[in-house]
Parts: sequence; structure tokens; C-alpha cells
Amino acid sequence: MSTLDEIINNLTDSSKTLLDPILKTKVLATRMKNAELLAWADQEMIGYSDSRAVPCYRYGKSVYYCSLQQPGGIQENASLPLLIFDEEIRDWFLKHPFTDGVAALESMNSRGSDGVLKKEYPADFCAFLTSKILNNERHRIRILKLSEYVDISSVSQVLNAIRSRLLGFALGIETELPNFQELLSQKLIQQEQYQHKISDLFHQTIIVLGNHNTIAGGKDNSIG
Repeated sequence: MSTLDEIINNLTDSSKTLLDPILKTKVLATRMKNAELLAWADQEMIGYSDSRAVPCYRYGKSVYYCSLQQPGGIQENASLPLLIFDEEIRDWFLKHPFTDGVAALESMNSRGSDGVLKKEYPADFCAFLTSKILNNERHRIRILKLSEYVDISSVSQVLNAIRSRLLGFALGIETELPNFQELLSQKLIQQEQYQHKISDLFHQTIIVLGNHNTIAGGKDNSIG
């Protein structure tokens, strides 16, 4: 059985981990000398160190709760009022980029469909957000604590998207290059005409870059 066939077989069996077909994709990319596919497989395995590079299928929705200090007192466990920030920061809060590798995501997903992932943000990040509140010289609001909650179902959706996109890519190769195995064994797949076709398939089926918004104060997007 060819490596491509093994990838397809593993992806069509939902009981199997995603790590194996992604490892095989790395092998395939190396043999094809396709740097783009190889980089993608590496990032899916070990995670995305730069949240700006996270593809759109790796985003989930977050809910934020905070402790707010206002002139009238402190409000605990309040929903974070996003309208006090500008549009860039509001957009940043609306989606959570899952930067972890597939093994970590599968571990999170194993907690069950009713679980919630939680992250507490440090005091310096809360101070940074306070500095970004619009017209705060009038409102005099301070964010004292901030917690993020992500439904575990978002992790399942991300894993399903990775599986579906990689399967689409593998089936695309099988359809567009029916003699792929022969081209690979003879190293003809490294020719420019075939590399262009593989690159086109890669962009049609797998990679569409998502939201590139970042906040200067930064955040570690690992959650769990």
C-alpha cells in the first residue's frame, strides 16, 4: 500500500488519531520536496508558534468574564464589555486561535463534549487591556481579572476540519495525478509542472489564512 493510500485510509477511519496521517504527510512532502506541505505538516504536529499564521479552520469562539473596578465599586464575574474597546481588539476577542499540535488537541477533545476549557490571564495583561479602554479618563474602569472559556466542542470542530481538509488534498492528488505513485518513485513529481499542481491543490483544499489581528501585549493561545 502506498503512503498516499495509507493517509486516505487513516483519515477515513474516524476512530484513528490524526497524528499518524499527518506524520505520513510529512514523509510524503519530504519525498516530493514540497516545502509548503512539509511546513504545514510540521505546524499541525508541533503547533503554531505565531498566532498570525493560524489557518482559519483553527479558530473557535470564546467567552470572557472579568472583575471590573468602576467608580461605584467592583463587579465580579461580569461578562467582558467588548464595546469599551476599539474594533481591532473586539475582533481579537471574538475568536480563539487553537495553536496547539494535533496530539494536544486530541487530548483536550478526549475530556468529553460537555467540557469547557478555561484560561486565567495575568495581571499585567489585565493592566494592558485597561490601557486600551476607550475614553477611560471619563469611565475610570479597571480590569482586575480576566478569564476565557472555550467550549470543548470547538476543539472537535477544529480536528474534524483538519481531517476533512487533508483528506480533500489526498483525494485531489489521487484524482488529478492518477499516476502519482509512479511519478513519486521516479522522482518526476519534483518537476515544476507537478509542483505547481500540488501547490494549487494545497491552497484549494487545505490552507486559507485566518484572522491576522494581534494585540501588542500578546497572549499565549494555549488553553486547557
